[in-house]
Amino acid sequence: MSAPLLTRSGVPVVVNKTFLTQAEARAVPQGDIQFAACTRCGFLSNLAFDSSIELYDDSYDNGQAGSARFRNHVTDMAHRVRSLLGDAGSVVEIGCGQAEFITEIVRDTSCTGIGFDPAYVGPLSRADGRVVLSPTIAPPSGARGDVVVSSHVVEHVSDPFELLVLHRDLADADGVVVIETPDALPIVNGQVFHDVFYEHCSLFTAQSFAWAAHRLGMTVRQANRVFDDWFLWTELVHGAAPAPQSTTSSVPAVLAAMAAAEAAWVSAASEFLAPTEHPRGVVVWGAAAKGSTFLHRCDPTASAVLAAVDLNLNKQGRFMVGTGHPIVPPEALLDLKPSTIVVMNPSYGAEILATIRELGLSDIRVFGLGDASMFDEQYSVVV
Repeated sequence: MSAPLLTRSGVPVVVNKTFLTQAEARAVPQGDIQFAACTRCGFLSNLAFDSSIELYDDSYDNGQAGSARFRNHVTDMAHRVRSLLGDAGSVVEIGCGQAEFITEIVRDTSCTGIGFDPAYVGPLSRADGRVVLSPTIAPPSGARGDVVVSSHVVEHVSDPFELLVLHRDLADADGVVVIETPDALPIVNGQVFHDVFYEHCSLFTAQSFAWAAHRLGMTVRQANRVFDDWFLWTELVHGAAPAPQSTTSSVPAVLAAMAAAEAAWVSAASEFLAPTEHPRGVVVWGAAAKGSTFLHRCDPTASAVLAAVDLNLNKQGRFMVGTGHPIVPPEALLDLKPSTIVVMNPSYGAEILATIRELGLSDIRVFGLGDASMFDEQYSVVV
């Protein structure tokens, strides 16, 4: 690993929790980020991550099911997993969240599934008993599958190799391990500052997975990007592949450049949010990790941004972690009447613009917060 290249101090240790009061939201524990990069494979790790801090319980909520765009993605990926199962296969999901993905995988099939996650809340079986669920961090007894899958889990673990070993060991001899996780390359290449946060302590590249698979005695059968090329979809099978070609990774240098540019990004974003630029105020759209990180970095006192809009019903009426910004439904814009909306994830830009038009709002400038270009002009339109 390189020395720490991108550092931040005093950041919220969790970004996917919301709170009933501003005081609770602002009292969340803080930690540090010290991101270093593997000079061989480009794997990114937060060396300051404290694995003894309990981050995930039944108040943790990173659900995105309110977005039709994301629901379509989940359905598409579930169909990919289903195609690996056969007519009556078995699937194990590590970190199943609220079981939306595993339930979609077995829907309208004879397949069975086991899912486990300490943050799971709900019935212990679904799909007429074909899906068994456990609110635990460890797999329940008998958990093995033709396919072992995790979606957006490995990036939350400070020792992801240990977790990858669990994936391997839960997969049958002729089974497949399927992992979806953010791709580190578009984050660092695009200098997407608001996509770096404490929870994501381990970020992979395709090369990282190739090296990890070799250590596991497995082979990467397929690897490609999905969801606007932000996520890596990787399929691994038993049987060792030759060691990947040893090439010097450019990720450390790109990460260092990103770190050097961060102060200017925060300054420019803070200047953009100045009240003189937006006479009726600003709201951000997205109260998940990107929104939380952006607000913590650029409006920590909640003085420039009126609120965060989110479709997640469980978040509405609550407050953003760290800063205490209120979280509101889209309909609240009719009362807030802001001058400007900043979209935290441009992948949802078209969907958000459609909602704004359906609400009949007018004279609102809508910006997409993308990469280092800051506020993407493709959304800088009067609706």
